[in-house]
Amino acid sequence: MQQVQEQAGWVSGCDSLMVHHIHNAFKDNLQKMAPMEEWAEWLESIVDQILAKYHDKPVQVISEVGKQFLLNWSCYTSMLIRDLTLRSAGSFGSFHLIRLLTDEYMVYLVESRIAKAANRAMITIISQVGPLVYLSN
Repeated sequence: MQQVQEQAGWVSGCDSLMVHHIHNAFKDNLQKMAPMEEWAEWLESIVDQILAKYHDKPVQVISEVGKQFLLNWSCYTSMLIRDLTLRSAGSFGSFHLIRLLTDEYMVYLVESRIAKAANRAMITIISQVGPLVYLSN
């Protein structure tokens, strides 16, 4: 897993300490068999931590930071799945389902944070054909 962290960090330019922290928290949640509510709180804390320093920035900035985070998250989780596939891990199916759930929830969380920052309904934040955009009045 160290190689996955290094490669993902190199590709995405993510803070290696943050990636390490997320990885360890993920393992902790698995080991303690955390209920869904704890997983949701953990994922929310990640998004909040990423977006916290941009709370007073324009919505466009928050949107760009959120999109970059989602790309980085997707890159890292894809590399984890690739590693499990290459090692023919028996837990591949479970991790794949966890990834699908966490990826979708992360998108929801980022969208909801942008909507809140824009003081708009989520439906007005997302373009049907493109990336996250802020629609003005």
